[in-house]
Amino acid sequence: MRAPEINRRFSVWRQSLLAAVFAALVWLLGCFVASPGLHARLHADAAQSDHVCAIVSFAHGMTSPAAPIGLSAAVLGVIDAPIPPHIEHFLSAPRYLLQPSRGPPAA
Repeated sequence: MRAPEINRRFSVWRQSLLAAVFAALVWLLGCFVASPGLHARLHADAAQSDHVCAIVSFAHGMTSPAAPIGLSAAVLGVIDAPIPPHIEHFLSAPRYLLQPSRGPPAA
């Protein structure tokens, strides 16, 4: 196995892991939104009306694109290793696919 294949395989593995982590984060935020008791266990001031945290923002549908872009750029900079470009070699088709093993029959 060559080094570029190993790097590509690890890159796919890292991307899958990162996607799973973000999916788990969204699922966990949804659980905290659905259960006020769980949210109150996380921090005591969850019942206040002026309380603002990531869970409340997620519940109200508020998204902040600046923070995830910075975070994902930092994470991707650490996780992704440079992958060499894939090189395709275009070869011409052989004139005769199966070369004759013997000459013509004698007359």
